[in-house]
Amino acid sequence: MKNILLALVINIFMTSPLWANVSLEQSFPKNGAMFMQSPDKVQLKFAKMVNLKSIRLFDAAGNVSVLAVGDGRHNTFFSAPMMPLNKGNYRVAWSVESHDGEVKIDTFDFMVH
Repeated sequence: MKNILLALVINIFMTSPLWANVSLEQSFPKNGAMFMQSPDKVQLKFAKMVNLKSIRLFDAAGNVSVLAVGDGRHNTFFSAPMMPLNKGNYRVAWSVESHDGEVKIDTFDFMVH
């Protein structure tokens, strides 16, 4: 019984976000950022080497622009240029894959005033 309980506790900790292989350390724009002028790029910095799958930009109406598609190379830093944006709310959606095959998909939002 003690071994089953220990295995359960270890499994919970190992599958928690604290132990996840893919971690976004920094982004530009930052989540929740507000700009008076349109930012000219999206940048992502990860804690470990990952393979970029895509970076997409959504406006408030749900229109999507593909900003970058991965080329199969692993890196910790990715940057994608953006065309000038109109005033409004935007969501950046990104997806990456780690060396061990873990796929991570996440988003962050920003606003242009």
